[in-house]
Amino acid sequence: MKCIFYNGIIRTMTGTTVQAVAIEEGIISAVGSDDEILALGNSETEKVDLKGQCLLPGFNDSHCHLLLTGMNFVRLDLKGVTSVEGIIARGRRYIEESALPEGQWVIGFGFDQNQFDNPVLPDGSVAEAISSSHPVLLDRICGHVGAANRLALRQVKFTAQTEIQGGILDKDANGNLTGILREAALDCFKSRIPKVGVEETMSIIQATSSYANAFGITSMQTDDLEGVPLETLLEAFARLEKEGKLTIRVFEEVQAARRQVLERFLSKEMRTGWGSNYFKIGNIKLLTDGSLGARTAYLRQDYSDDPGNQGVAIYSQSELDEMVEVAHKADMQIAFHAIGDGAIEQCVNAVEKAMIANSKDLRHRIVHCQIADEELFDRIKKLGMGVDIQPSFTASDMLLVEPRL
Repeated sequence: MKCIFYNGIIRTMTGTTVQAVAIEEGIISAVGSDDEILALGNSETEKVDLKGQCLLPGFNDSHCHLLLTGMNFVRLDLKGVTSVEGIIARGRRYIEESALPEGQWVIGFGFDQNQFDNPVLPDGSVAEAISSSHPVLLDRICGHVGAANRLALRQVKFTAQTEIQGGILDKDANGNLTGILREAALDCFKSRIPKVGVEETMSIIQATSSYANAFGITSMQTDDLEGVPLETLLEAFARLEKEGKLTIRVFEEVQAARRQVLERFLSKEMRTGWGSNYFKIGNIKLLTDGSLGARTAYLRQDYSDDPGNQGVAIYSQSELDEMVEVAHKADMQIAFHAIGDGAIEQCVNAVEKAMIANSKDLRHRIVHCQIADEELFDRIKKLGMGVDIQPSFTASDMLLVEPRL
């Protein structure tokens, strides 16, 4: 027996409250009264008197970006800005206070133009006003639309002739890039930004894990492949666990943009559940549309406040069917990012097709699942799919629903 917590109010999360809990090799081995649990210990057992305080099991975050969160600790924070001018002022101050050398990237995150007095999406000219001697990317709070200055576009080799499947590079009336990047175009842009190495990745994971632990979070489903290659991530987690420095149990989501990326991952013979006590492969992550705030969530009808626009479908139905079939056959669970009813319907169609061809005990799930009708919800239920929703999107999107829909 390693440790006993006693004399507390311990919520088991199964509807019962007990006084004491025994922990052995990191696992809860018994719960009960003080007398019952203390009797299980011996002279070597660590005993912790809770002194009447409440104890809860560790929390799980079902939708996290562990690495990106850590990177954002040192990036340009744009949360709470209320104007384009506010973005520019904060960006210039960030460069000055950081003494950032020319040529170093400035990556801003967290702005929401719907909170501006003049709710216009910032474009490349805003990034350019922050600096023309630093490559600048401004990433909206949803992560589905952003704006880059000219130096950044040159460095990643984006031109007016660039085409990205499932993405949009906005252009002006003369056919020139405005700097606004949407969906797969933004993802592709981010993938060309210089990556961090193993040592820095380890430091970021440790910093973010400590931050999460302070809120009682001890495990999470996290998608981290935006910032580093899979090989770097695997080595960083393996080294941290070996050194006893990993304080979060991680289920890693593997984001696969296209079939060749998915097949390259599957060739490594990693599957859902592969890994160790602290790090496991969770699922394949497929982004099927955008966000409501950016008007890129894929709808079955036009946006009410933007006639002619139904959002962005990252995949055609046949493309998504193929991706799901490949992952499903390989025993990989799938998490679909889908917000609009058009995207959700695509996901349900693809899973239905895969299950009919090859029924398996795989619980695929839809992340966000914001806009749907009773028929879609019934189909999701019949398939045994999970729905992974986030309260934070209620706060950010509740004022958008009526004008958008």
